[in-house]
Amino acid sequence: MDFMESDYEDDIDDTTFDAPKPLHVTARDVAMGKDIQGIDWSTLPMTRESFRDNRMAHYQNFRNCDREDAEIRDLAQNVALVDQSREFYKFRYTKMRDKCSIDHFQLRNLLWPTSKNDVFYTYDTTVRHWCTLARTSTTALQLREHEMGFVKVSTMAAKHGVLLIGGFGGEYIYRNIFQPSEPFYLNESPSSDSLSKSITSTSRNTSRNKNQAAPAIQKGAFTKSENGITNHIDIAKSRSGTLSAIVSSNDNRARIMDLVSAKITNEFAFDFAVNCTALSPDKRLLVIAGDHKESLLVDAESGEKITSLSGHFDFSFACAWSPTGHIIATGNQDMTCRLYDTRNMSKAYCVLKGKIGAIRSIRFSDDGTLLAMAEAADFVHVFDMTAPFVPKAATPYSGGSEGYPSQVLDFFGEIAGFGFTPGEADSLFVGNADMTYGSILEFERKRSNVLSSLSSMCI
Repeated sequence: MDFMESDYEDDIDDTTFDAPKPLHVTARDVAMGKDIQGIDWSTLPMTRESFRDNRMAHYQNFRNCDREDAEIRDLAQNVALVDQSREFYKFRYTKMRDKCSIDHFQLRNLLWPTSKNDVFYTYDTTVRHWCTLARTSTTALQLREHEMGFVKVSTMAAKHGVLLIGGFGGEYIYRNIFQPSEPFYLNESPSSDSLSKSITSTSRNTSRNKNQAAPAIQKGAFTKSENGITNHIDIAKSRSGTLSAIVSSNDNRARIMDLVSAKITNEFAFDFAVNCTALSPDKRLLVIAGDHKESLLVDAESGEKITSLSGHFDFSFACAWSPTGHIIATGNQDMTCRLYDTRNMSKAYCVLKGKIGAIRSIRFSDDGTLLAMAEAADFVHVFDMTAPFVPKAATPYSGGSEGYPSQVLDFFGEIAGFGFTPGEADSLFVGNADMTYGSILEFERKRSNVLSSLSSMCI
């Protein structure tokens, strides 16, 4: 991971967009022709299309490695055909006052939905909770109010009832999502559609699980290294059922920490900074992505290398397993996401290309039907993983459409993070960090039934 402050102009030019903003934008507004970011293009000296063309031409994607002739040939030969005409999600709502912050330009996992009603994200010196029902944000963690001093957030995760943040100095803070004043529990995380319901569920479990409880807020450090910035964290259940943090650090280490005891249980050293680590669904393997053109597949207990995942031309900052464990996805500063079949990992079977920037974040939906990748700015791509893969040289799909079924969510601004809601991915949230037109964009999964269509239009 690079320590440069930035590689982009992080805000849309206010002199170009000198127009009043609405307080919020609804699905009804968009159905009547309004822009999802509330930009009134009719009052501006250029159309949306011309501004998009200009931004595509001038956006500077950051790279650590020089572009090679081999990369140009690879992209020409191997990038998959994509049919971008599909619509898996439709816009639902955004409130213009609520937006994410980015503290490091390469680290973009700063927003996590825990249900269709609850989203956690970073803003300034806080972690905030956005409630889609009340349409309000409240403070979930105040990062100036701990004896560790001010913690500058580099990454975060919110899963399995735990809110966990990692800092630039290797620090961590985590707490119970559902009840801030109560401990979180080893094996019984409440499952519910909303925080309000989950709090009640957690409270009922307090007396019978005290022997498994950790303090309400845990604070400490993954590492004391001067180069120990926390690049990525995930939360997963171990093979024994305990909750663990999967930690990727800039000191060339991947670590696994038990979240009840707050003890590091495994630590693996590599020859490069570790930017992202993903645990396989069967808990036996780890994918390690970092400051190297190749990612590694290693044993989750010993750290022993099993194989390399080759094909990228720059450093990788994202990786993920499909829920079945059959597919590994990696995201890279060469602007591609590569998919590997675990039955033959000698070469990526599919190469998906972005439009203007590095692929900074990747998510599979829990049901395995969708894969989404976020670029550094402006675009989130959603792919239908149930469709048969069609190589570039293959015959197009019947019916006239060509390529992998895909939807591109198109807006303007740097992306702080995004995520599907757990389960069937009924919602998708995107954190836009632009200071002028940034917000949390909410999209609703498009269903075939009439009631789903009516509900979105009533917002």
